Amino acid sequence: MIVTCLQWYCRSPQSYEAFRETGYLVLPSRSVLISYKNKIKQDVGFDNNIFHGMLEEAKRKKIPEEGYMGGIILDEMSIQSDIQISKNGDVVELAGLVDVGDEGNITQVMRSGKQQKQLGTHALQLVFLGITGFRFPIAHFITDGVLAPQLYPLFWEAVDKLKVFSFRVL
Repeated sequence: MIVTCLQWYCRSPQSYEAFRETGYLVLPSRSVLISYKNKIKQDVGFDNNIFHGMLEEAKRKKIPEEGYMGGIILDEMSIQSDIQISKNGDVVELAGLVDVGDEGNITQVMRSGKQQKQLGTHALQLVFLGITGFRFPIAHFITDGVLAPQLYPLFWEAVDKLKVFSFRVL
């Protein structure tokens, strides 16, 4: 239930809060959703921990062997341009800048002729969808509108990563 509410809240905080205030359903508060969301560190790009979690979730749900086969859904949505600064020990991290993986970033430099960072305007999410309905988000990237030369290497890297964890893209 919390995951569904979190997805709704992330898509439209105003809609979620408006419905929550009607009292038709008792839904988690904004602070509960934020705490839940921040519990899992979500870095841009591919993270093997996500794939390990995906495999464990598939085993926990007893997904049949054919459920490990499927496709990749690409979903790019507009986001509010914002930069966030967080500190992990002595390391200061900036979030919200365009990052479409190493090859995609190099492609951007070659296209523009400049090596500069800019604020992202879109979030690109890659989701695995098995033929039995098993769905799991595998990566996300911050873009300013992804282009085919940036998308191509991301797609094939996702295919390779899924294969390592026993999932097959058809």
